[in-house]
Amino acid sequence: MCQGCTRRDFLGTSAMGSLLLAAQQARGSTRVADGRFGPRPSKSRISVIFAGTPTPEDRNWGVCEQEIAAMEQRLQEIETNLGDIEFVVGRAKKPQQAAELLKQAGDSSPVLAVSLCIGGLLGVSQPILESGRPLAVYAPPAGGHDWMYPFRWQQEGKPVTLFTSSDYGELEHAARLLRVIPRLQQTRILVFLPLRGTPPACDPAQIKSRLGVDLVVVPQGRFDEMLAAVNTVDVEKETNQWLSGAAQTIEPTHEDVEKAAR
Repeated sequence: MCQGCTRRDFLGTSAMGSLLLAAQQARGSTRVADGRFGPRPSKSRISVIFAGTPTPEDRNWGVCEQEIAAMEQRLQEIETNLGDIEFVVGRAKKPQQAAELLKQAGDSSPVLAVSLCIGGLLGVSQPILESGRPLAVYAPPAGGHDWMYPFRWQQEGKPVTLFTSSDYGELEHAARLLRVIPRLQQTRILVFLPLRGTPPACDPAQIKSRLGVDLVVVPQGRFDEMLAAVNTVDVEKETNQWLSGAAQTIEPTHEDVEKAAR
């Protein structure tokens, strides 16, 4: 029926495609590079904590101010590159300081902690771990031995992962990972019954607790009412458009196409 057409061309010729595009634009959407429309998301906040005390440039084990400045510059570039995150950056040597930074970033913000020296990460870890927030630890070379703790915390069931590298590009990998959590918390999924799968996968409350996603269940009766309210003249027009434009109809009956059009 449509040789060489794009997905957008295909959607644009159907009533359903037009409805979907109109709905996306009505709720406030942004056009991305490939022409698709998507919701305009709010920025995801990530708390960045430089943990511990910087060392002099001629130090032995630790991260100096010059290296911290380079990482902060990289974080600014990451904000620009990704466009949908906001770093709340600060330094902490004690648990109370870390708790204050978490408060500034917001209750649900994940954490990116940079280990600056031996004991730096361990010294601020308590409020982070107790909050249950997802934590990514970036441990640059010679930044102390605190890289050994994330694995132990993982064994305790904490949501922690570790990045060990001299490549500051790993900071962006960490940010891309951490922003998934607030994105899920901003997500709503329309569900048409019946739900299928394991009992937890069919329980909106458990899905919300586990993933942060809201399932909005649409009752079958409402769906039936919407279909029944469709203008029959428009349905017939849409049906004829598909049938007359097809080179050949192999399987679907006129009723099948009419149902699809409706």
